[in-house]
Amino acid sequence: MLVGVGAKKEAAKKLISELTAEAGNDSKLEVAAAYSSEAAKDLKELLSLIPQYSKAIKVELDFSLVRGLGYYTGPIFEISLGKEMGSVAGGGRYDGLLAMYGQGDYAVGISLGIERLIALMKDTAVKKLGVFVANVSEEYYSYALQVASEFRKAGIPTQTDLNSRKFGKQMEAAAASCAYIAIVGEREKKEGKVTLKNLETGKEEMVGMEKAIKKVEEGKADDTKEASRQRGF
Repeated sequence: MLVGVGAKKEAAKKLISELTAEAGNDSKLEVAAAYSSEAAKDLKELLSLIPQYSKAIKVELDFSLVRGLGYYTGPIFEISLGKEMGSVAGGGRYDGLLAMYGQGDYAVGISLGIERLIALMKDTAVKKLGVFVANVSEEYYSYALQVASEFRKAGIPTQTDLNSRKFGKQMEAAAASCAYIAIVGEREKKEGKVTLKNLETGKEEMVGMEKAIKKVEEGKADDTKEASRQRGF
């Protein structure tokens, strides 16, 4: 295809070899820099920022990905849940797209493979994971966000209330999707702690963030061992 649009055969082979080579992200950034220093800079920045959001996200640069070149203006991505399932979502940066419908602006979009996700949900038992940080009243919401940030830095899936719900409604939301709830109120904020409750056992105690993170991580490890035992591993 490259030769057909005017590229020299040897240059085309070299490009394909570099784009599909098995290598780490650092080596791939060097390849990107040889073709576009701006693109390499953008990718490097993304790789440095993503771990700040969650250390649990594994990112692999793949220059063989192709999406619609008609409107993408920057990095593109795909989200995979493993080799067997393959890609379940994809998208990218398209700053010029909004200008087609009015005023232009920065934009990133994503599309989901609903059929694959539904199939995955049917084949996989829904497991409650992570922690919900609940604030007993609105005045402690800011502290709840600080606590959530610490859990996320440790790679723990964390939710907070986004709808200004009463404390009881937050408890219901936590019980539906999380393994733990971290409660924050006047006493917790004053002491820089959280009241951590295991939603399976009902046991709760007020602890500092370091201990809270350790307890949630220990709970994740126990769940992994149990899942492996049930599968006969």
